[in-house]
Amino acid sequence: MHSSAGTNLDLHLNPSASERPPTVLAQDPAAFHRGLPGYRATSLRSLPGIAASLGVGEVWAKIEDDRWGLPAFKVLGASWAVHRLLEERGGDAQLAALVSATDGNHGRAVARVARDRGLAARIYVPDGTSERRINDIRGEGASVLEVDGTYDDAVVRAAASIGPADLLVADTSDDPEDDVSPLIVEGYSTIFTEVAEQHPRSFDTVVVGIGVGSLAAATVRFARSMQRERAGTPAVLGVEPVDAACVLTSLRAGRRTAVPGPHRSIMAGLNCGEPSAPTWPELSEGLNAVCAVDDADAREAVRVLRAEGIEIGFTGAAPVAGLLRLRRAGRLEAVVRNPGSASVLVVLTEGPTD
Repeated sequence: MHSSAGTNLDLHLNPSASERPPTVLAQDPAAFHRGLPGYRATSLRSLPGIAASLGVGEVWAKIEDDRWGLPAFKVLGASWAVHRLLEERGGDAQLAALVSATDGNHGRAVARVARDRGLAARIYVPDGTSERRINDIRGEGASVLEVDGTYDDAVVRAAASIGPADLLVADTSDDPEDDVSPLIVEGYSTIFTEVAEQHPRSFDTVVVGIGVGSLAAATVRFARSMQRERAGTPAVLGVEPVDAACVLTSLRAGRRTAVPGPHRSIMAGLNCGEPSAPTWPELSEGLNAVCAVDDADAREAVRVLRAEGIEIGFTGAAPVAGLLRLRRAGRLEAVVRNPGSASVLVVLTEGPTD
């Protein structure tokens, strides 16, 4: 294993990263999303000021701050998963409610999908979830139940509550054979379908925040698709909060490993204690590196992005926080190859939410 600590940096370089063939989906989530009323691709913007401060050739940001009026990308996964699950069961005639656990954005997305389909929604949240996030979920018509514990405890409670008229729409699972959370990953591929259309040239590095790993798995698939379709495969850098660095910890251990809570970072959407089992194989083989950042890093990243004219929440700013931390520690070149001419993509996953 290769790891680096020092100058307040926790970085793991993954020796198991490999260039496996890309995943080919049987159906196209982007075609489904484009058929929904109100679909609009999110923007891809150049960030010249951040590129200059990092000393890299260019930085591009995919800004996931508005999907059907919601301030995050999560509805891409929830809408696709529910569509596919109902397709498999022949419709929703016997269905009364969608159920999920959340730190905020996924639960609100599930609640929106339920509302649009005329269903109830029951969303479990960990204690300490901000009042604004809870109110936003309730604003979609869902009931919200606060769990005494972490996000991972809320996941367990949601799964245990499922009745015959409920459908669990979870973006994580302890079961490697789970068939729901992989659909969430598929739904997120629309982000990268748009990126490929908006930016026909290759990237050298793609940076993404990691919670349970669903978006990171979709990012790995995107990188591998570039291996097939373009010259060069981007390195994928994941960024986690220091006290919820479950993927970094798991990569070091060589197996899925839980990080005990409480997880209290202001990067609330990344406060997850264990990687999802179905995504773990892709993460363990597809991530080139993972670094951990603290709340001060997230606040700095939000300020730096604001200077570029972009308003992003703390969770969404995690990829920029990771790059800034690596630059300060003199370790950027460990992840970004030939930085002076490199093209870097950061996936900014939410607008202001707290």
